[in-house]
Amino acid sequence: MEKQFVGFKVENNFYCIDIDYVKEVVKVNQITWMPHAPGFVRGIINLRGIIVPVISLKLKFGLIEKEEKLDEYKVIIVNINNLLVGLIVDEFVYVFSSSDDKIQGLDATGDIKIARNLINGIIKMENNIFLILNIKNILDIEEQKFINKEVIEPKKID
Repeated sequence: MEKQFVGFKVENNFYCIDIDYVKEVVKVNQITWMPHAPGFVRGIINLRGIIVPVISLKLKFGLIEKEEKLDEYKVIIVNINNLLVGLIVDEFVYVFSSSDDKIQGLDATGDIKIARNLINGIIKMENNIFLILNIKNILDIEEQKFINKEVIEPKKID
């Protein structure tokens, strides 16, 4: 069976997400900072009237992120357990299809230790290796609760 994926880069690594979880791909000029948010939450954006939290995949993956102000952020809007979230990426690559027989399970990695809860498999495509993100596990339960409580349902001011 053929599946479609959205491919992107973070640092020099290629990743992809099952297109069924992707709502859209956008470029945004401004991300509004959120106080007391987990470190990897860069802030929020206004997406046509909908407040969407934005996370840095670099920080989520434990990579160092340069403190630079970008003129434009590349963001993939995804549905994580019925929660819209933006993922900041370095570069959009392309949308591609792959059949199930081309997707390697993590057992094919041998002794390489990777975050198995975040990676569903591996696809070799055009001399690149794409890690398939398990989008459902990008945010843990506590992180989802924080976003739902503090970002999506802001506190009322008396």
